[in-house]
Amino acid sequence: MKIFLRPTLLVGLLSACAPTLQADPIIATCDVDQLTQFVGMAKGELDSVTLAVPVRWLPPGSAMTMDFSPDRINFELDGDDIILRAYCG
Repeated sequence: MKIFLRPTLLVGLLSACAPTLQADPIIATCDVDQLTQFVGMAKGELDSVTLAVPVRWLPPGSAMTMDFSPDRINFELDGDDIILRAYCG
């Protein structure tokens, strides 16, 4: 158990020093604080981002269901596929 505890602790400490948007970050949960970094970006810029949760893209005028999924990330887009808003649900 001690063998796994130390590397895990080290990884946790080092991840706190990581830049806002890495080459291949992994978003494992829907966290509003993590999502604000994507607002203003083009949809295509997220190709290098690994999202381990369900994602729903919402272009202007699109229909969407009203079901709530706390782990899902919703990205509202403008007509040029720029992310206007990112939120959980």
